[in-house]
Amino acid sequence: MTDSPRLLIAGSGRLGAALVKASAAAGCGYHISTLNRSATELAGATHVVADLGRSADLLALGQNPFDALIYCPAPDQRSAAAYRQTYLYGLQNLLSCGALRANGRLIFVSSTAVYGQDDGSHVDELSTTRPQAFNGQILLQAEQHALAWPAATTGLRCCVRLAGLYVDLPRRYLQWLDQPLADPAALLCWSNRIHLQDAARLILLLLAQSRMPAHINGVDNEPSRLLEVLQWLAAQRGLTQPEPPPDASPRTGQRDGQCGKRISNALAHSLGFVPVYPSFREGFAEPANTAAMES
Repeated sequence: MTDSPRLLIAGSGRLGAALVKASAAAGCGYHISTLNRSATELAGATHVVADLGRSADLLALGQNPFDALIYCPAPDQRSAAAYRQTYLYGLQNLLSCGALRANGRLIFVSSTAVYGQDDGSHVDELSTTRPQAFNGQILLQAEQHALAWPAATTGLRCCVRLAGLYVDLPRRYLQWLDQPLADPAALLCWSNRIHLQDAARLILLLLAQSRMPAHINGVDNEPSRLLEVLQWLAAQRGLTQPEPPPDASPRTGQRDGQCGKRISNALAHSLGFVPVYPSFREGFAEPANTAAMES
């Protein structure tokens, strides 16, 4: 048995793997275990094979509770049922079995989808959360459950709202250069993102804080319009740059810059977070990987 505090990373996908790797590089001091339905071994961590949807699979975890939990699984498909099973019921099952000590630290990986703003406004952690889509609605419910478990541990629970998560250049950006968008006005909408490595670094930074904020945005330094991203990408590849669309949108009737949102990372900066990839330019300049993803 190790004397080091024990950390469970529930979900050993790309973010879970990045967390294990970053933990080893930073020497975080935790003995790390990962949890997934398949026997996915990661160097630097022991692995627990269990299904978050099956309470019986998780009962043994309550016999030796963890000191910290990072909850970051991914649903099998983009549907309300899959999101509810993964983010809400899975979290409830894991906490109900006693896997986390009552005064343990919990980081729930959420999404900026919990913000419903679509008018180009500036958004921070105090902004209204009124998501219109099912994913944001379910994630917001799961956030509330995470923060209330148990209710007396303020400062030991944090919901990290990640923006579009990517590794390298997402394939669809190249497709958009070749094929015009069905709604050209979408080029004027604001978008937000964060590199996978920076997301992992932010989460580990939070884990080291004596008290964590209840919510924090995980985004890079520069919200950008899709048009700006595509024009930069075209210039990098010597392609014809896309032209700005007409001012008014036939889909929404909104005008230039009045869709999407601009999400602030000021709170993360105040805690010492400095992204290695401060904008899409640094992140997308890496060698392209067509298997890369952005959520």
